[in-house]
Amino acid sequence: MKNPGERLVIGLVSGSSVDGVDAGLVKITGTCEESKIELLHFECLDFDDETRSRVLDLFHYENATVDKLAELHAIMGELFAEAALLVAEKHGTPMAEVDAIGAWGQMMYHLPAATNPFEWRGRKLGASLQMCDLSRVALRTGVPTVGDIAAGDIAAGGNGAPFTALFDYLMYHDPNLNRSVQNIGGIGNCNLVPAEGGLAKVVGFDTGPGNMVIDGLVRHYTGGKEHFDKDGERAARGAVNQELLDQLLTDKFIQQDPPKAAGRENYGAHFVRWVLELAEPLGLSEDDVLATATALTAEAIALNYRRHLAPVAKVDEIICGGGGARNVTLLRMIAERTGAVVKTHEDYGIPSFALETMDVALIANETSLGHPNHIPWHTGGKQESFAGVVAPAPGRPLRTS
Repeated sequence: MKNPGERLVIGLVSGSSVDGVDAGLVKITGTCEESKIELLHFECLDFDDETRSRVLDLFHYENATVDKLAELHAIMGELFAEAALLVAEKHGTPMAEVDAIGAWGQMMYHLPAATNPFEWRGRKLGASLQMCDLSRVALRTGVPTVGDIAAGDIAAGGNGAPFTALFDYLMYHDPNLNRSVQNIGGIGNCNLVPAEGGLAKVVGFDTGPGNMVIDGLVRHYTGGKEHFDKDGERAARGAVNQELLDQLLTDKFIQQDPPKAAGRENYGAHFVRWVLELAEPLGLSEDDVLATATALTAEAIALNYRRHLAPVAKVDEIICGGGGARNVTLLRMIAERTGAVVKTHEDYGIPSFALETMDVALIANETSLGHPNHIPWHTGGKQESFAGVVAPAPGRPLRTS
């Protein structure tokens, strides 16, 4: 039985690693800047080989035909629903007690409105395409489902990311420390949470590549048998090639000023091919190339901190999450390049692997309660908007308290 003011929300995420659907059952007490968030249970519904192959195939955009995208949209809806039912069952929570579900679907393509728009009738617009049929999730689970989280901000002229400012502030604000919360998923993104000034002073943007380039190189070198550099072991055996690193750092997105948001269209297969083409005449070993790609992620973070965070506040501490937080070689490089103390969410008793599900659950809670819930100046949006759209569940009205 829940106490007054408590809501149970499930957060669902499928990220760029294409491992499966992460599901977190979260208890949220209060709303907005007064929210308190507690992870009750976490599960990962692994993709089978056939599903993973479907997704990875569509990242080669010449293969991404409309029929395949439509099929994947339905498949993801089914899998997201299965993940929600799984996490509730494992915790012993009836779905009837779950107030909302938040779903961050499989991102297939992202055109940030503020930094990489397309033109139509003389106007500059943004767009994104996430695979997850929200109505299917709501129907299968019987719970109102919030998804397509970037859409409102993109319609308002923003980049549709990042959306973690409120969550990072709630979890990590400290009146005595300037902290940067650095996610290292496929893409890297940060939020500076200053000691003073409240939520309005949080500064956030995407820093550039996270694990995406490293993972792509590992898949290339192993013929798809491995998908990531476990613990950064391969990079640790290699040597960073400064000539290659300098060429990679000319990347337009890394050098760009915020607001900015990146995706696979920035650092996907075409970028990996560029790295390989540049590395070939240098005669580098595979481990040297991986060490340099790891240094690229670290230097992209450090460069953006120097330019865009240091003028606001000196970063005392960096709290890393996402898959990159398990790459000890990458964390060492970040510490060396920023001069800050580098920690992980686990150092504060929060599991990194569940963090994104907790954030999506918070977003779903606020949106389902009718609260605009992102910071437009992080994304370049022209106005406040709701993070996500709601797919109602048949016979189940939205709960507003």
